[in-house]
Amino acid sequence: MLRALPERLSQVAKEAEALDVTTLLVDTAPHLDKTALDTIRIADLVLCPTKPDLLTLGALADTVALIDAAGAKAKVLAVINDLPTAEKARAMALETATVSLKKFGFPIAETTISHSPALVAAVGEGLGITEKSSKNRSSKEIAALWAEIVARTAGQKVAAQ
Repeated sequence: MLRALPERLSQVAKEAEALDVTTLLVDTAPHLDKTALDTIRIADLVLCPTKPDLLTLGALADTVALIDAAGAKAKVLAVINDLPTAEKARAMALETATVSLKKFGFPIAETTISHSPALVAAVGEGLGITEKSSKNRSSKEIAALWAEIVARTAGQKVAAQ
C-alpha cells in the first residue's frame, strides 16, 4: 500500500503503469472535489459503495453529477453495503437501493455487503475483515466482491468513491 497526496495521483498512476501494476486501487474521501473528479477521470472502474437507506440514496445525486462531469457513467459499479441481515428487512432494503440505483443508470455489483459488527470491530483495530477472520459472513462477502472486481477489471485501474 502506498499513500500519496491527491495532487500526485496522476503521477502515481503513471509510475504504477510503468511498473506493470495490473490493478491500482484508489480510495478517495466521499467528497465532491477535484481529487475525486481527477480519480474518476483516470479510473477504468469507479466503485460507488452505497447504503440502502433513502437519505444515502438521495445524496447520490451529487455523486452522479460528479460522475457526469467526468463523463464516466459507463465506468461505475455500485456496491450495496450495510444491508440488514434479517431476511425481510434485507429484501426491502435491497429493493429500495436497486430501484434508486437503476434510476441513476448505475450497474449494480452482484455481491452485496451485509451490516456487520465484526467488520466495524476489525476497522476499529486497523484491520480488514479478511485479516480478522476468513470464516465469517463479512469476510466471505468481501472476498466475493473482490473476485467480482478482479473479474470486471482484468488489469484496469480501479477507483473507490
